[in-house]
Amino acid sequence: MLTIKASAYQPTCGQNSGGISRVWVFDPADFDWTQPTALGSYSAVALAGTATVLGGSGFFPIKFNYLEGELKSTQTLKGASNKYAHTLTLQVPVFGAELTVFLSHMQEASSCNSLGFVIEMNNGVIMVMGESIVNSDIIPNFRVVMDGTDGGSGKAFDDNNGATLMFKGDYSRPLYDYSGGVSTIIALEGA
Repeated sequence: MLTIKASAYQPTCGQNSGGISRVWVFDPADFDWTQPTALGSYSAVALAGTATVLGGSGFFPIKFNYLEGELKSTQTLKGASNKYAHTLTLQVPVFGAELTVFLSHMQEASSCNSLGFVIEMNNGVIMVMGESIVNSDIIPNFRVVMDGTDGGSGKAFDDNNGATLMFKGDYSRPLYDYSGGVSTIIALEGA
């Protein structure tokens, strides 16, 4: 018998485009993710406790420039401790008042609480980053914050006028995917 638990990795052959299609930000305390098995996908999501969409909870879409979204995860090992540094980068348009309000909200959440993200990739896989409630239990702290964002007007007509948002969170494992379908995320979009 081996001293480690190993498993095969044999993904099905098929479309596997890079990049991100859509992203939603959410308050991790507002959603309970269902995970049927210990190391499996999330299969469902529901509002947690007294959270309601009418009360201000929900998934909030972030519009970003076409082909300018990226999700990265870097694993490091220190002794027997694993760390995954997760980074979500999105280039967003229009340096102005609406972006200032959005960045102020992200900054406030980063300073006092945490952020959660649902990320739909171009290959159809949906990833969850920053969740805090799974199967009605609080999981160990997965804090995601806005860190490293920069922006400006650009110099030339075809330069980006906007910001490159950067959200970072360290955790002890890779991100889990969500198999419940993007329509269930859209059904819980906030106003």
